[in-house]
Amino acid sequence: MLQGENTRALKSAAAAEKALNNRQQSAQQREALKPLREKLRKLEQQLEKDQARLAQLEEKLADPSLYEDANKQKLATLLREQGELKTRISAAEEEWLQTSEALG
Repeated sequence: MLQGENTRALKSAAAAEKALNNRQQSAQQREALKPLREKLRKLEQQLEKDQARLAQLEEKLADPSLYEDANKQKLATLLREQGELKTRISAAEEEWLQTSEALG
C-alpha cells in the first residue's frame, strides 16, 4: 500500500512540474512575442490615421472647383499628398502582413 501511494505522489509531482514548465514556456513565448504585438498595434494606429487622412484628401479632390485653372497649385499639392499617403499605406499594410505572419 505504501508503494502505491509513493508512486501516485511521484506521478502527481511529475505532473505538477510538467504543468509548471508548460506555464513558464507559455509565459516566455508571450514575452518573446510582445514586441511583435506592439509593432502591430502601432502599425494599425498609423494605418487608421493615414486612411482617415486619405479619405479627407479624396473628399477634397472630389470638389469640381479644385480642377479650375485658379486652383492648379492646390490640386497639385493634394495629388502629391494623396500619392505619398497611398505609398505609405501600402508599405504599412505589407509590414503589417509580415508581422502578423511572424506572430503565427
